[in-house]
Amino acid sequence: MESRMPGRYVLLSACKDESEFIGLCLESVRRQTISPQAWVIVDDGSTDGTCEIIESQLSACPYIQLIRLPPGRPRCFGAKDRAIQVAYERIRGLDFEFVGVLDTDVSLESPNYYATVMEAFEAQPDLGVAGGMVYERRGTGWSEREVNTPWSVAGCVQFFRRVCFDAIGGFVPIECGGSDTLAELQLRMQGWATRSLPGLPVHHYRPTSSATGLVRGYYRLGVLDASFGSHPAFMLVKCIRRIPYRPWVVGAAALFVGYLGHYLRGGRLMIPSPVSSHLRKEQINRLRGLVRLRGGGVPGESAAR
Repeated sequence: MESRMPGRYVLLSACKDESEFIGLCLESVRRQTISPQAWVIVDDGSTDGTCEIIESQLSACPYIQLIRLPPGRPRCFGAKDRAIQVAYERIRGLDFEFVGVLDTDVSLESPNYYATVMEAFEAQPDLGVAGGMVYERRGTGWSEREVNTPWSVAGCVQFFRRVCFDAIGGFVPIECGGSDTLAELQLRMQGWATRSLPGLPVHHYRPTSSATGLVRGYYRLGVLDASFGSHPAFMLVKCIRRIPYRPWVVGAAALFVGYLGHYLRGGRLMIPSPVSSHLRKEQINRLRGLVRLRGGGVPGESAAR
């Protein structure tokens, strides 16, 4: 495809010790038919050669800007959110229409990936966030991630209209994660649509919630759901649906324990109360759709990345 829309988008990335996968991510962006106007990568103190890999690509990808933060800070979701904000401040003064957040442990499998996403925005004026479908390795092949939903975009590839990203103030740092879900909730409350695009695969090389172990990851996701105020009925269905997925039964149990434990400890909401109320309304509407055999999937799955 010939480039028709050069310079309409920027990319923001945060990374830490991603030498194993970042080369794949860099190559997948380099071969896009439409290059970003700028791609700001904030390295949060890597010690494994990640920065050297990025620097080796600067001549081939002149749109890349690398910001190196000093080492010593722990790896966490809040740190990633703050790094994304640092990246955005670097290019805020440029003229562009779209803002893409891209994790550096993914690769875009189509060279027309960003061209296709921007065409979706042109076709749907109320679309605020879009992106491809995440696939993760299963044995020797790749399978669509079980938590994918048509109404939500994985945080690793969220692509915003700039007016939407600015309207919500970018990513709000949340230490236990979920800033991507919060962004979508805020935009849907304002009347914007959020949707993932089938047929546009993204390979995710580090499985969901695997950075600290799958069981601990599912426990964290349960805490996250509770801290967002997810409805108990939604959580019951969600845990039941997780039983057949790795780690079988144990993952669903860890999800439930994390959710219940947050409440028993008197845990507080991590997001504004009106946003939490809106999430519950969405979840109840989805559950009603399931009961009427018209729904598909479990509402709010995006809260459990």
